[in-house]
Amino acid sequence: TYRQALTAFLSREENAETNLAERVGRSQAAINRYRNGKRFPDAETARLIERHTDGEVSFAVWQAEFLSRSGITQAA
Repeated sequence: TYRQALTAFLSREENAETNLAERVGRSQAAINRYRNGKRFPDAETARLIERHTDGEVSFAVWQAEFLSRSGITQAA
């Protein structure tokens, strides 16, 4: 899941929530909420996170989860 990918990235000492928050222009509290599943980031934030994690927290994972949560099906 997106949350698992974000948690794995943030579990490494050098990838603190505060550092990621600064890089993506969001608060540490917002990053913490994404990490703990209390909120789901918007598409813009998910793209910023992908960019600033060098793709480790993938937008594709976010997109698949977003579609699943919203009940939207992807066209074949």
